[in-house]
Amino acid sequence: MKMTKRNGVFAVVLAGMIWTFASCSKDDDTIPANIEGNAIEVAQASTIAKPGTTVSVALSFADPGNGTMLVIHRDEAPLRSVPLQDGQTSYTFEDILPADLEEGDVVPYAFFIADEKNTITSDASAFEVSVALYDEITIGSSPVYQIELPEDGIIETGKVKLAAGRKYWLPHSVHFMSGTELQMEAGVELYMNTETGETYDVVIDEGARVDVTGTATAPVVVTSDKLLRDQDAEPGDWGQFNIKGEGNGSSSGHVEYLRVEYAGDRGFRLQGVGSGTTINYVQAYRALGEGIMPTDGDVRMKYLVATNCEGGGFRFGDAYAGYVQFAISQTTSFYDEVEAFTIRETASPVISNVTVVGPGEDVDDTHGMRLRANSSGKVYNSIVADFPRRGLRLNDKVTVTDLQGSTVFAYSYIFNVPRDPYRDDTENGNPFRGYLDAENVFQNPFFNNVTGFEDNDEDEPILATIDGIGTTSYIPQTVKNSAFNPASIHAFFSEANYVGAVSEAAADWTKGWVRDYEGNIHQ
Repeated sequence: MKMTKRNGVFAVVLAGMIWTFASCSKDDDTIPANIEGNAIEVAQASTIAKPGTTVSVALSFADPGNGTMLVIHRDEAPLRSVPLQDGQTSYTFEDILPADLEEGDVVPYAFFIADEKNTITSDASAFEVSVALYDEITIGSSPVYQIELPEDGIIETGKVKLAAGRKYWLPHSVHFMSGTELQMEAGVELYMNTETGETYDVVIDEGARVDVTGTATAPVVVTSDKLLRDQDAEPGDWGQFNIKGEGNGSSSGHVEYLRVEYAGDRGFRLQGVGSGTTINYVQAYRALGEGIMPTDGDVRMKYLVATNCEGGGFRFGDAYAGYVQFAISQTTSFYDEVEAFTIRETASPVISNVTVVGPGEDVDDTHGMRLRANSSGKVYNSIVADFPRRGLRLNDKVTVTDLQGSTVFAYSYIFNVPRDPYRDDTENGNPFRGYLDAENVFQNPFFNNVTGFEDNDEDEPILATIDGIGTTSYIPQTVKNSAFNPASIHAFFSEANYVGAVSEAAADWTKGWVRDYEGNIHQ
């Protein structure tokens, strides 16, 4: 049975109930004026209960007189009528909830008085029951719902639903098998157990479905339970949020406004996820390894953020062949000699409007973007800035020809990288920085931010910069326009003929839901 969800229009619904009941009056088909003094007082406005259990609430009212009735509706439909005795001023209502209710369902009740003619003689009074399937426990000083799982953590049938605005605690890993579903509504906070010394994962298997429906003001958050225990949360406190798809074109569901915090080697992990899946607005915050890592599949994603992930912000691997637009990798500290943004193996993503900012020019070696192995990625309208060396590095068998070739880095900016801003380890040069032609004239076939070479030395490119972009900021002071519009590639891409993930402060899509590098919600 599906009960009414919380919707803020209960008064309108009750008015409809009253009209329906009054229209059945034996002598009058209009609603008479309410009789003053017949108001029903409900001892409490709401309660929380499990399906199949008995709920009760005390009602009180002035003596409505002999022959009157207490009329009760549940879920917008008549439930029962109770004759009232002369002089009666109270009643304890009890009802058994249907056994098939879901987590977060809301069961609304309405109470009002009717006279001997079945005419409503009071305003309706409301009471509602919010359904919770799980027991409430306390961690630190915070009440949370403990999710009940099979001992092995494997969900073989049905759906696990986490209701809007609630806090949950996951005692160990959970693995959703084919045909099952994880549903997480806006404002859900899922705390992962850190007390056993093991790390736990959330895994959506091939053929299973995930439905994460956060909002910009109420994102879904998966994080460390140390935050409840008044302890310092750390990268690696738990494992990964892992979605496994069925390959190109398949659908694993929908993810929107999800923040994954303090995860392990791979924070937000996608394996074989197909383009039928919707993924928008995801942040990986302080993962121990890579923040966001898709391999295989062709899922298309927008509005992605990786913040201070110790193994790099993004890694695109294996045969991943999806589209990505509007992505930010921000690293404000040195963790290891890693790349913030890597395309490797045979991956062939098409990517536009990326901003990759590093920890500064003077830290130990850490790098911006790397294209390696047999990959053939295409990157447009992007920014790489504030790294000590190797803004863009080419490795292995990466092949570059021209704008129509298999590997492209174009209409983009690299700056504040003092050593090897355009690095080549393929022995073929790095065409993305431009070159001097036979007449010693500078050519820039990929339209990047190189404006020439110091003393005509191709290892010393002169780089245009963008004000406002740096280690602690991914937002330019003003829009930096681009001659390239990614919408010309495919209908997936939005119109964005500017450089970087965020065009300007007025269009900042990270406000309200992204945790910044200092740990605060970005406002």
